[in-house]
Amino acid sequence: DFAVSTVPVCGGARLKNFCSMGGPDTIIISNGDGAKKTLRMMEQLTDHHYDVLTVPEESAANCIYVKGPSKRDFLLHRPAEECPDSVS
Repeated sequence: DFAVSTVPVCGGARLKNFCSMGGPDTIIISNGDGAKKTLRMMEQLTDHHYDVLTVPEESAANCIYVKGPSKRDFLLHRPAEECPDSVS
């Protein structure tokens, strides 16, 4: 069972536009002001600690974590051309 909370989203966007799960205990979030405010609210609403990976672009934070078979997990994300500032 998982606890669920309603998270008010700042900046008039959808949560998935600037925040995704990057693993069981990792949140990927863009570094925009609305995303930062939303993250602070999320941290206040939970007792669970998440690692946070901050990326420079909203498009880079919009990804899908897939828990695969045999402990092989995947992170589906946009191509590098759509978020060049987030590629190292």
